[in-house]
This record gives sequence, C-alpha cells and structure tokens, in this order.
Amino acid sequence: MYLRPTLIATEAQLGISLPKEALLFIIAVPWPDAVKAKQAEGKPLPGLKLLASGEDTVRAWPGGLGYAKLGANYGPSLAAHGKAMALGFHQVLWLYGSDRQVTEAGASNFFVVWENKETGKRELVTAPLENQLILPGVTRRSVLELVRLRLSQSVGDIAPLEVVERSFTIGDIQEAWKEGRIVEAFVSGTAVRATS
Repeated sequence: MYLRPTLIATEAQLGISLPKEALLFIIAVPWPDAVKAKQAEGKPLPGLKLLASGEDTVRAWPGGLGYAKLGANYGPSLAAHGKAMALGFHQVLWLYGSDRQVTEAGASNFFVVWENKETGKRELVTAPLENQLILPGVTRRSVLELVRLRLSQSVGDIAPLEVVERSFTIGDIQEAWKEGRIVEAFVSGTAVRATS
C-alpha cells in the first residue's frame, strides 16, 4: 500500500501567501510488488538503469527546497525523466555542480556500497543533508539506522559496513567501478525497492 498524506490550500485567493485554511487528505493506492511479480513469472530481476543528469539540468540547489516534499521538486524533473525513459533508462541520477555531486535518483535517495580506497573498509555512502539538496525522509533515515544497528559489525561472512554521509561525485563512482571497489548501488524511497 502506498500512502501519501497531502495538504493543499483551499481558500479563495489569487496570489502567493501563506494559506489561512487547508485540506489534509491521504491518498491510498495498492502498490504492486515488482519483485514478486518477476519471480512469479520466472524472470530475473533487472537492475535499475540510471541516466546521469546533464550539466544544464538541476533538480535542487543549496538554499532551495530540495530537502522538502513539494510538488515544486518533482514537476521540473518530469521532462528529464521522460527523456531518460525514451532512452531506455528507468530514472535520472541527479548530479549537482561543476564537480557533478551525486544527490538523488528520480525522487529517491541514492546509496552506494563500496570499499574505501584508502582503508579498504566497506562503506554505505549517501549524500549529506547539510546542503539541503536531498530529501531527509523516513525511508532514508531507516536505511541508515538499520545499517548502523545491524551491519556495523561482521555478520557471518559479511564484512562490517560503515555509514558515511558525505558529498561524492559521479567521478568517484566511475573510479571505484574501474577499480572493482563497487559492491552495490540502490535507491530508497516511499514506494521504491530497487538495486543494481
């Protein structure tokens, strides 16, 4: 089940101001489990194909509202998403700035698990919240808390995993891929469960 609380101003007014009255409602939609559907069909689970955003396309910027769950953060991204789908990709990997910092994938938080180049230790890396470029949602927080709670120590043959919230670039990912240090990458959001 996909649940989306929604708040919309309802007063009769033309212009921009804080509303004096609003309607709070919840959209509830049955959400299919794509994993179970593929398994039932006997098909392999495909990875998530992401198209890196162009330097001329920005989803969020410091001082903006990239951290907030607002329609303004999704509307402008629809053209880029349509282009990605037309090219055979599932979503856009949103990059920011001249150094091409990784922020989000579509409307989901992006994570990469890799081996640290200097220490060799496994890390779960995701963009930080300080610059307000990404959504700080409960799903992201849950992933980070579960990793800290359950995977910070070795579990059987699985090496410990350290959570690292920091800026990283598409160049960092490319370098780690070339060096064979990428373990996995995945996205996490309200209605998303995908890995690659």
